[in-house]
Amino acid sequence: DIKIAGADDFQFTANTFTVKSGSTIVVDDTTDSTSTTTGSIQTDGGVGIAKDLVVGDDILLKSDSASIQFGADSEITLTHSADSGLLLKHAASGDDKFPTLNFQTGDNDIAQNDVLGRLSFTAPDEGAGSDAVLVAAGIDAISQGDFSASSNATSLVFKTANSETAVEKMRLTAAGDIGLGTTSPSAQLHIDEGDSNSYATIRLEGNNRGGQIDMYQGSTIV
Repeated sequence: DIKIAGADDFQFTANTFTVKSGSTIVVDDTTDSTSTTTGSIQTDGGVGIAKDLVVGDDILLKSDSASIQFGADSEITLTHSADSGLLLKHAASGDDKFPTLNFQTGDNDIAQNDVLGRLSFTAPDEGAGSDAVLVAAGIDAISQGDFSASSNATSLVFKTANSETAVEKMRLTAAGDIGLGTTSPSAQLHIDEGDSNSYATIRLEGNNRGGQIDMYQGSTIV
């Protein structure tokens, strides 16, 4: 036993060095770790941690197909797919066993036009710079009004870019209305060309017979 001020701080046994409760090992060396054989602390085996792990810089998973497993049963996994991306999987078998990716905002007072979550698509390493590195496309979930115990009306806003940061081009409202060129669709399909000297168009094209519009009782074309 190693005692300081009469208290057990560290203990050696045949094959174990134990840091006793209330004691700490501090490594002041600041060497970065870029592989499994570099850095201030190295081990050839696994590391078991019963409490939280706090990391002040990067976490590197250095093998193909490396995974992070979540839950007491490790049923949710996030796995590297070599040269492709990440795979989110629910590992349990049976019906209705699927992964869920839930975007949650911490805002506790949702008002009209608050963004609840966003997906953005960019090419930040594009060498051309300028417009090329701006957000090229995106999807936003935006509140349609103040949330309450009886309302969480939300629209999905789809954005694309031409020579700009991506802006809204289509909106799907809580009522199921679709707006193209308008942020306030007033029909199930509302197209606003936006140019006072032009007009909106719909094109129906079939392989042999062109397009078809079926009109039922009460329908009108204006």
